[in-house]
Amino acid sequence: PPRSTLFPYTTLFRSQIIPVENGKQLAEEAKALGTKVDLVIYPGESHGFGARWDDKNATDAINRAIVFLKKELQVK
Repeated sequence: PPRSTLFPYTTLFRSQIIPVENGKQLAEEAKALGTKVDLVIYPGESHGFGARWDDKNATDAINRAIVFLKKELQVK
């Protein structure tokens, strides 16, 4: 399994297709396999919310993705 993964999870879009509980279960299963998991749930957000640069949740998601990728790809 990968050594770590980032799950940015939006409730508005995902709950219609994949319930939040399924995302939580996936995160727990990944943890059980030894994967470091960062599950972040963004209530009320829909798919693609990261494109809104002036939004607090979007900024958080983008920053988390940048930090995650830099760490995993060992970029300074």
